[in-house]
Amino acid sequence: MLIVTFIIRGLKEFGEPARKVLIMDLAPEDAKAETFGTYYLFRDVVVSIAALSSAFLWNISPFSTEKEIELTAVKSLNTFVKFFTSRTLLIVIT
Repeated sequence: MLIVTFIIRGLKEFGEPARKVLIMDLAPEDAKAETFGTYYLFRDVVVSIAALSSAFLWNISPFSTEKEIELTAVKSLNTFVKFFTSRTLLIVIT
């Protein structure tokens, strides 16, 4: 399961250049750097909170947390696939 998790995590990097371009494209002309920095600050704060809360849960009960993480990963992947397929169908229809 851990190997699958690393593979899925690596797939995120395919969208990184497009995400950066989208942020810069949507940002106001006079505040591009500020918008870019604010986005990554917010994203990193959320990721840090998730990591710290995971560490807290791991200290309480590592084995039940591992099962919950696997279940959450499967649910997240299922949600992603449903979203991706619905967006793809929407693009094809329009």
